[in-house]
Parts: sequence; C-alpha cells; structure tokens
Amino acid sequence: MTLEDTRDIDVQFSNADVTLSGTLVLPKTDGPHPAVVFIHGSGRNTREHLRFFADRFASDGIAGLVYDKRGVGDSTGEFPNDLISSFGDLADDAISGQLHLSERPDIDSTRIGFWGFSQGGWLAPLAASRSDKTEFVVCVGGPGVDGETQMQFAIPNLMRADGYAEKEIEQTLQDRAYLQNLMNEIAITDEGWEELEAQVDRIRKTGLPLYVGIPETEGRDLRDAINLDDWRSEGSEANEHDPYAVLVKLTCPVLSIYGECDASVPVIKSVEVFEAALEEAGNSDYTIKVFPKANHGVRVGDDFAEGYLDFMTSWLVERLFK
Repeated sequence: MTLEDTRDIDVQFSNADVTLSGTLVLPKTDGPHPAVVFIHGSGRNTREHLRFFADRFASDGIAGLVYDKRGVGDSTGEFPNDLISSFGDLADDAISGQLHLSERPDIDSTRIGFWGFSQGGWLAPLAASRSDKTEFVVCVGGPGVDGETQMQFAIPNLMRADGYAEKEIEQTLQDRAYLQNLMNEIAITDEGWEELEAQVDRIRKTGLPLYVGIPETEGRDLRDAINLDDWRSEGSEANEHDPYAVLVKLTCPVLSIYGECDASVPVIKSVEVFEAALEEAGNSDYTIKVFPKANHGVRVGDDFAEGYLDFMTSWLVERLFK
C-alpha cells in the first residue's frame, strides 16, 4: 500500500450543536465506494489515531471516514468526561458521519458500516442498532461486558504490568467503587460534594487517579467538571452499558476480533456474550476471531498479529463486493 493508492478529502458533519471534523480517505478507483465509519476507543483521539486502518481499507477499494473525537482536534463540543461517558452522543456522532457519507455521490449509501476499537467496540454495535442503514459492524477488542466489569478485569492487569503491589491494586478497586457510589448519591440528593472533593484530592496524591477513574477537571472546579444533568439522565453509562441488549438487535453482518492475551477485556466472557446475543438475534452472518498471543490492539510485540489485517480486510471485501 502506498499513498498513491488513496486520496483525502477534509469533511465536516454535525450532530446537534457539535461539529465533527475529519478526513474521508477514498480509493483512487472510481466510485461510488463502500465505506467504513471508524469509531475511537476511549481517550482524546484525533483522526490520525485510526488513519492507518482507513488507508489499508482504501487500498482495497473501501472508503474510510476518520474524525477527531468531540472536543478534540478540530471538532467542537466537550470531550466526554471519564466518569460520565456519553455513549449515546458518541454513537450519534458516528451515525452523523454515516449520514454524511450516504449523501455523497462518491459513496454507495447501501454499503456503509461501522468499525470500532475498544470502547468503539461498544459504540459500533450501539450505532448500528440505532441506524437501519448499517450494512456491517466490525469490533476490535470490543467488550462483551459492562464498563465496571471490564474495569474490574483491566485495572489489576494494568497495575501489575506497571509494577504495583497487590495491596495498592486492592485499594484502587475499593476507591473506584466508593467514588461511583458517591457520585450516584450526589446525583440523587446533590449532597456529598465535600466528601467527593476530599476523596479526589486524597486519590490524586497517591499518584493513581488514572486507575481510579478521577475525572479530568482541566483547572475547573469539580462541580463544573461533572455534569450532573447527564449523570441523572444517563447514569454512568459505560458502567451500566449492556452489550448483550444491543447486540441482540443486530442482524447485519458482524465481525468481532480479539487478541487472546488482551489485558483490558475479558475475552472468553466477551466471546460468549457476542455468540449468545447474535444467535438470539437470528444473525446468520457473524464471525468471531481470536488471534493467539495477541494483546488488546491485536499485536504480538510491536507487530500486528499474523493474518489479522488480511483476515479483517478479506471479511469486508467478501461482503461488500459480492
């Protein structure tokens, strides 16, 4: 694959009052092309984070839309708080990208789907369940469990890899659970802010706020950094998100890919959930692939697992170029 295989178009599209800025990576061949809307994992990711995959797909005739996450890069809006994940907004951002593509003459509106990595593996099925124009879904490292279960699995693995002792890991898990319960109480009663601020200050001094899930305040007062209206209306959406309830709505082709040694997602449980939900949905075209010795990003060491990229691309080509 070379840069000569693709061409770029800067695009903008809107979801309510948020403008998403991105790049549409097109094949050099004549259109209209099938297309993929790429959905980020968690974190402040720009379009460049998933650009490699867009280039790869475009070299095989599939257009790819990569965009800056809301509140990041050239996209407007507020970046989702780590403690209050606006899954609905993020899924609707992707659907807005799908709608933008469907209105373009160089894109085939009947062959557009979603590709999501990590958190995007929750969001891609959610977006597909909300849009009947979705032709396919690809999940890479997509959790089949709710956010709190996923974090209870991931935090010990990540902290052990970073050299923390079991006592520190246990305290971190306790702190995380306490903060979640305290936020629920504040959302209902609007009481407990002083305790929350005290606990956040204490945890920040331990050097472990990332593992606990302390929200980013960026110099703002904690009360301003946490949107209680969102918390009351949606709850801690990542923690309560039920992948099964979403997956059971999908009848379009689904590909779910995992690395066997994923330290962030419980692979065995996730595979079980994907299989059970898609079977209940009556989905006749789903594929689940686990790559041996690979990690969360489907890498073995510094390299992608052998066969990963070819397998994923071939799966799409078989369904989009019948």
